Parts: sequence; structure tokens; C-alpha cells
Amino acid sequence: MDVFEIEPYYDPYDLWTTSFGQEVRNGFYKGKLLSKFMAAGIASCELFIPEFTRNILNTKKSLHPISVSQYILIAYENSWINESNALETLCLLKEQAAVNSENSFAFGLGFTWVSKNGTYSSQQPFVTHTPYAMEALLKLSSFESVNIISLALFNKTWGFLESLKVMFDDDDKLALSYAPVSEPRIVVNANSYAAYSYALHSIHGHPERRSTANDKAISILNWIVSCQESNGSWLYYADNEPGNFIDCFHSCFVVKNLIKVKELLSINSTKLDAAINNSIRYIIDNFYQSNVGLVKRFSVQDIKDPYKYILYDQAEFIGVLIDSGNVDFALEVSSKVEAEFKVNNIYYAQIDLFGRRVGENYMRWGIIPYLYQLSRLNSLRCSICVV
Repeated sequence: MDVFEIEPYYDPYDLWTTSFGQEVRNGFYKGKLLSKFMAAGIASCELFIPEFTRNILNTKKSLHPISVSQYILIAYENSWINESNALETLCLLKEQAAVNSENSFAFGLGFTWVSKNGTYSSQQPFVTHTPYAMEALLKLSSFESVNIISLALFNKTWGFLESLKVMFDDDDKLALSYAPVSEPRIVVNANSYAAYSYALHSIHGHPERRSTANDKAISILNWIVSCQESNGSWLYYADNEPGNFIDCFHSCFVVKNLIKVKELLSINSTKLDAAINNSIRYIIDNFYQSNVGLVKRFSVQDIKDPYKYILYDQAEFIGVLIDSGNVDFALEVSSKVEAEFKVNNIYYAQIDLFGRRVGENYMRWGIIPYLYQLSRLNSLRCSICVV
């Protein structure tokens, strides 16, 4: 992969993060008919006149915490970071933090977001985003020039994890909130990130916290396994309330984090192995379309939109294939992705129902995650060549 610098970009959620967009989403989730019509209008503007609408609204391009974190992981994978630019890279990451206080360091979306679970401010940290920065900090800590500060910042993420709300606690099972606020529903993939975060602390964190971190990681893991559906899937929310769904990339998030926790903590459990294997089987059987060569978006859908395929799904699916040792399958899917989502060296984030490529250079929404998985594939190719 050629060296590239991460630069500000447009995002598919730009229009929804305006004050008007937030009001529309809020009304939409409350079932207001007018808000539903307005939501359709915003979605149409995004689909047919994205650049024009952004110019009218004077929308600025921006960076996002998760993209910067993943860019650092890509840069590290490709040896683009060295002692001379490690500090600059660390500063770029720090600038994206939602919380950087004496006892807490954490990351969020980077913009205000209205969801079924509530409204989250641009400075609200998420357990789904912070682990990527934790991984980036651990990579940066390998450079002597930033070792001490990188590890200090990593250890400060403990304060954020401990601020998450306990939403279920029973014997050996634990479930936490998405963010350190009261929330009405438990999000399964968020807890998989929480388990992974605690597992990272159990290995790399402050020695006095490692035992506690290990116990919490295991308890969250137990809860996740306990709420797996009999077919190997996980609903987005851990309930049977209206508005639930099962999509590809969130399903991939869950299983990839279970795999990471298993490896970090050297867990030998037939129950966990079965949960992982059943989930991978479900993902392949229910999302991968062999006649197309891509994964579809939903196996259980709630809200409809005009996009048939998104790059984010393909990226996380490839990641799961790599994690599970299906490298040839991952290479096959990546070749199809290159053909379908890339034109003249430009990546597009979505393919709509009309077969059009849209979302040019929407880096956060799938392109950076895909490039990260591509860099992992390239590393495997090099390893195979060396062997």
C-alpha cells in the first residue's frame, strides 16, 4: 500500500449532524410523520446532490477519532511511523479526544448524534471508539520518544471504562452502557468492545488493576455469550423490543472482539469457541452473497434506506475472515471490493439501489476500515512470500 496522509473529508452523516438534522432524527425516532418526510428529504439530498447540499450549508470537511486511530494502525502496519514522526502522530490522536482529564482519556464520534438510545454530544466518549485509540497508543508506545506518554494516556482510559454504567450484573455476568450516561437499552457490540478494552488493561495496564480488568473482561464475555441467539447471531440490542436489527458490520464487531479477548487472555473454553464459530458461520451464511461476491447489509432490518452495499460491511467481513484464518476467502472478497467500490484510484463508501457508487472518499464510513484490513492482508501476503 502506498503511503498516504490522512486529511479532512466529508462524511455520510454530515447533514444529520446539523441542528436541523438532529431535530429531524429526534422526531423520526418519536414517530412523527412530518419528521419522517423531512428525513426522506435529507436522505435524498445525500443520495443525489451531496456536494451541492454541503456547499449550500457551508459544511466543512473534518477528521474523526476512529479514523485517526485506524490510520495510525495502518501507518504502523506499513512502517510509516518512526521515531521522528511518532510525537506528531501522538499529538494528532490527542487532538481527537472527547475527554482528556487528569483521570480519564477517551474518544467518541466527534459530532453530535441522535439515535434510538438517546442524543450524544460531540464530546461524549464511546466504548465502541476508545479501543481503537487504545490500540493506537500501544503501537505508539513502541517508540522510545513517546513511550512514557503513550502508556500514561493508555492507562488513563481506565477512568473512562470505570465510568460506564452497569446495566446488568448477576453472578459471573456483566453488561455496561455504550457511554457513561443512562441508556434505555443494552447494546451488544458495545459490550464486546468493553470486554476487549478490559482485556487490554489486563495485559498492558497498571499492574494493580490487571486482576480486576481480567475479571470484568470475563464477566462481560459471559454475558455476551449468554445472549447469543440459537442461530449464532446477536441482535444489536439485547432485547426483543421494536426497532431491533441484525446487520453485518456490527455482527463482525462482536465476533472480532471475542476473538481478540480469547487470544489476549489465553481462554480455553469450548463454550466460547462454539459461540465464535457459530457466529462466523451465521455471518457467512446470512450476509455473504456468492453470486455477487459481496456481503449484504442486513439479515434482520428495521429502517430502510437507499443503499444496497456499503464498504464498511465488506471491510469488517474481510477482517473476520482474516481473524478466523480464511485468508483466501478474504483475498477473494477484497478483489471484488476493489472492482466494485474503487474507480480511478478513488474509493466510494456505498453502492445505492440504482447501482451507483456514492460517498466519494467518505473515509470514516468504511474506507479507512477497509484500508486497514487491506494492509493486514498485504502483510499476510508478504509473510507467505517470505516463507
